[in-house]
Amino acid sequence: MKTVRWFLLPLTVLGLGFPAVRAASPATNAAASLVLGQALFTPNATQTPATAGSLNLPGGIAIDATSGKVFVADTGNNRVLRYPKSSSLTNGAAPDLVFGQLNFSSSAANQGGATSQTSLSGPVGVFVDAGGNLWIADTGNNRVLMFANAANISSMPSFADRVLGQPTFTANTAAPTQSTLAAPTGLCVDPAGVLWVADTGSHRVLGFKDAATLANGANANRVLGQTTFTANAAGTTQTTFFKPTGVAADASQIWVADSGNNRALQFQNYPSINGAPAGLVLGQTTYVSSTPATSATGLTLPTSVALSGSTLWVADSSNNRVLNYAISGSTVPGAAATTVIGQAVFTTGTSGLSAQKLSLYQSNQISVDSSGSLWVADQLNNRALRFGSGSATPTPTPTPTPPTVIVNGSQHFKTTKRSIKLFGTAASTAGIARVSYALNTGKYVKANGTTSWQTGTIKLSVGKNYIYVAAVDATGLASTPTVIIVRRKSN
Repeated sequence: MKTVRWFLLPLTVLGLGFPAVRAASPATNAAASLVLGQALFTPNATQTPATAGSLNLPGGIAIDATSGKVFVADTGNNRVLRYPKSSSLTNGAAPDLVFGQLNFSSSAANQGGATSQTSLSGPVGVFVDAGGNLWIADTGNNRVLMFANAANISSMPSFADRVLGQPTFTANTAAPTQSTLAAPTGLCVDPAGVLWVADTGSHRVLGFKDAATLANGANANRVLGQTTFTANAAGTTQTTFFKPTGVAADASQIWVADSGNNRALQFQNYPSINGAPAGLVLGQTTYVSSTPATSATGLTLPTSVALSGSTLWVADSSNNRVLNYAISGSTVPGAAATTVIGQAVFTTGTSGLSAQKLSLYQSNQISVDSSGSLWVADQLNNRALRFGSGSATPTPTPTPTPPTVIVNGSQHFKTTKRSIKLFGTAASTAGIARVSYALNTGKYVKANGTTSWQTGTIKLSVGKNYIYVAAVDATGLASTPTVIIVRRKSN
């Protein structure tokens, strides 16, 4: 039987570009309103062999915004369970489909199997994108699988439509390259269709553009935490990670749960370079500290992040709690959380089971649904919890269209001039708020004009110069940067 590496880890669903959830969020020390995997809130036993309704070390959870169906990564049983519409669920409800197994209770249902198009090995992260595709971080197989139209699949076993991180459905080699993964855990897809994967074993986060249309084993387009696709060193700096386990993104920001460094990091926009620096840290006051703590400002092995409106939820795993932060442009490094779930106060981290309020034990992946309810994979209690009423009916959410930016002239040319100016246009149905540009790894500078714009004087170095131009619309949605390559020849 295959050896499975267990990860008490996360996922994420940050919503910087996803439509903000406007419903009220759960308050401090809120009671859970629903439990899955157990019939009641007090038991936490596993079932051997696995049954349809049982959970064993659940690692991930996601809600399809269109159908309202709930997906839970049943990590210990090497499967992902799909439940009916969230607003119709009752305690201990049974799932209606299983991914990764032949059925709900076959004799081999919790044993894993040979790496294939229908099997899973210790899956952790799950995410449903705007197109209804289910993405699974198949951690033990060092890959990510996609199941198209997951809410409407009816056949078991279910066949994956795509694999990333491996060249085929039968490969599972761990390696740090542009196309391979090593124990991926958290993942999400942003509104522009970029799949972000926390590649935990290689201490990095990979971005795959237009992921739903890529060929099997396709290359990643961007890496965070490393400057190249072949590096995999851990670190505690503004540009490095130590076992990142959760990632969430929208058109404006990316959040990473940097588990081994006891912090959460924010990156602005789609990073223009590999190894881009973070712009904000929570859980620590500096980028070179990694001290674990049980307080309103500290974190200990955070595993997942999720955004609801202007607030960020962080699953603080080893403190057996979930924290909520108010996020704005004025948020400072090491800012204090405003709400705690799973503990009565910010200074305790006790695991619990006897009550609905103090009831978390190694909180793992989290998610927020369209009603504002918080969902938690309560891993060591072998269950999934919902905090909030969950009464709102999920409605289809249109994917925002990013603005476009055009640079006049060639995008790759040579010159003997020491400086240049660029001109162009930008467009968006929401209106253009600004156009900005950056030279090489420098900071973005605001251009003059919006729908018709021009840069200031850009000084060129001898050799290749990379100029990045991006537009931001009135809603804060950013375009993918246009890259202009200028080779300055010496006079």
